[in-house]
Amino acid sequence: AKGVTVFSQVCVGLVDALEAGDRGKADLLVREHVDTLLKQCPNPQVAILGSTHYPLMQAAFEAALPAGTLVLSQGRIVAESLADYLLRHPEFAGSGSTVYLTTGDARQVSQHAHRFLGLDLAFQAA
Repeated sequence: AKGVTVFSQVCVGLVDALEAGDRGKADLLVREHVDTLLKQCPNPQVAILGSTHYPLMQAAFEAALPAGTLVLSQGRIVAESLADYLLRHPEFAGSGSTVYLTTGDARQVSQHAHRFLGLDLAFQAA
């Protein structure tokens, strides 16, 4: 879009800290990476969390960013898009089954799902 400036901030180490279960380190990394971003863009209007892990830290991102910054994560965007699609195409809505697939190690991803979400989800290799 014309007039839109996009800044990218890689959050090195954040995924590793989350997967290791080190919430303190993850909180510190969020603050450090947001501080780095704010040096380039002191008053962002929107921040998009670009990793499947980052929504786990959404509250930390919201706290570190200036008040009024809209924080978006792909999970919510995808869910809202799917809900809208199913409203427009009800022939695809209905009962079905759920299968959890991963390109990673299925056992390890299942363990992470339990740790992060408190749910027993059995992932399968994609």
